[in-house]
Amino acid sequence: MISPVRRLFHLIVLAVVALAVSPTPGAAQQSSRFNLTAGATVLQNDNLFEGHRTGWLIATGWNLTDRVVLGVEVGRNGRKKTLGLLTAETRTAAVMAGPQVTWSTGPIRTFARLFAGAVHVAIDMATTSPVLSTGNFGSTHRALAVGGGVDVPMLNRIAVRIAYDLRRVFVEDPYSEHRFFIGALYTIG
Repeated sequence: MISPVRRLFHLIVLAVVALAVSPTPGAAQQSSRFNLTAGATVLQNDNLFEGHRTGWLIATGWNLTDRVVLGVEVGRNGRKKTLGLLTAETRTAAVMAGPQVTWSTGPIRTFARLFAGAVHVAIDMATTSPVLSTGNFGSTHRALAVGGGVDVPMLNRIAVRIAYDLRRVFVEDPYSEHRFFIGALYTIG
């Protein structure tokens, strides 16, 4: 039986493919050649840590056509938590790239994307009782993310980007992460 998370993941991939081949009412709009994005992220994953991890994201996109963007992003999230006498800090760094399909609904530009890349997970632990003890663990894994969002124009070349991604990290026991993003998008060219 397919888990609900895997079923959602398959539906999102199917939606990205369907949107890539469907006609778009706003496709005739002139778009920029490049864009830069920076902002804040919240990553939700109960497999590594209960709760959320906050962080940042920097991304760029190159418009291959009016509808298809090749995107690359780098981001980092982290959280520190005290568990009795133990202090644990988890950090996730990711590099992802892939196609993004866009379409316009009036001035608002929506998008769906399918990104692949690598995620590095690092966990640091320390305790001071009864003696100072520390431990560090880290590993890098393949990842696949599907998601989408909206770009809401604010000024001539600046928009607010709001996005959500479901990222699957392929470890021995694969897990999913939910990432929410809000930031500024600047268009060039």
